[in-house]
Amino acid sequence: MKSLVLCLIVVIAVSGRNVIKFEMDKEVKNIKNGFDFLKTKAVDLFSLKSKQLHSQVNRPGVKLTSFQWKDCGGPSDIINIKSLDISPDPIVSPGSLFVSASGVIKKLIGSPLLGDLLMYKKTGGQWIKLPCILPPLGSCHFDNLCTLLNLINPCPDPIVQSGLGCKCPFQKGDVQLPKTVFDIPSASLPAGDFHVIGNLTFNGTPAGCLDLYLSFSY
Repeated sequence: MKSLVLCLIVVIAVSGRNVIKFEMDKEVKNIKNGFDFLKTKAVDLFSLKSKQLHSQVNRPGVKLTSFQWKDCGGPSDIINIKSLDISPDPIVSPGSLFVSASGVIKKLIGSPLLGDLLMYKKTGGQWIKLPCILPPLGSCHFDNLCTLLNLINPCPDPIVQSGLGCKCPFQKGDVQLPKTVFDIPSASLPAGDFHVIGNLTFNGTPAGCLDLYLSFSY
């Protein structure tokens, strides 16, 4: 806006060189009125942008309003998920997320544990595949999830007490994860419907599959 005002002043100044003396006072008054008008518009625009920014900053956190899941693995998969519960309803960011789950690991699995994440967003009534934006956001491939799991420190107590732990390898047996709380930071997720499919592979064998449908709103 400052550059616009400056250009207008320069144009007016150059074009005014040939104005005769008796019109100078009139032109100066017109310039002043024009400048005051532009200044007022600039203030109004700044006020509008400030209100918009304030609205965005103070916008309520994103809410997970719908959540559906299923184990999409076959009977030969190493991991089968029997139950998965999350709360509260709706889940709000920032806030707390409570997760409980149960399942079975049919044989020991370890490194390298390959992962493939497929993420879709419903747009215009169709599911559009999202590219890998920044792992784990988008449809991404992971050469070894065990490397990422090593970054979890400390491992939440309920996961440790369940006998599962946060690091590879994972032993064969039944797994029962009691209700565990996770802190959800403030996030700028777009509202809408998402479909997420996660697949695990170990030594060329399907190790597990989780299929999620999620809906977010503000």
